[in-house]
Amino acid sequence: MAVIRVYLNWVKQVDIAGHFNGIIGIDEPENITLDDEGKPSSMRESYQELLSLGNHYPQGQVEILNIYGNTGKGSDERVTNLSSQSLGYLLKSSSQILPRKGNHRP
Repeated sequence: MAVIRVYLNWVKQVDIAGHFNGIIGIDEPENITLDDEGKPSSMRESYQELLSLGNHYPQGQVEILNIYGNTGKGSDERVTNLSSQSLGYLLKSSSQILPRKGNHRP
């Protein structure tokens, strides 16, 4: 039996309210900050497991639109902006990340 391999070639990616480093009140580390490279000061276990993604991500080929909300308190009330922004460190500098912040009004 022959093995057929299919490789995807994508150039754009959209992430909406990505809870890459946790969700408020559930599993997000407390009082996290991001350093100049976007590295979180504290990482949950599943985030650490995702770190290897940057090594396998198409280098310089994908534009990422990272959309996250802001109620004025640095979150959309479920996911902090820092958790969403931590995507940048996961993918290292393999892609251009275009942040988009939206103001949420209840």
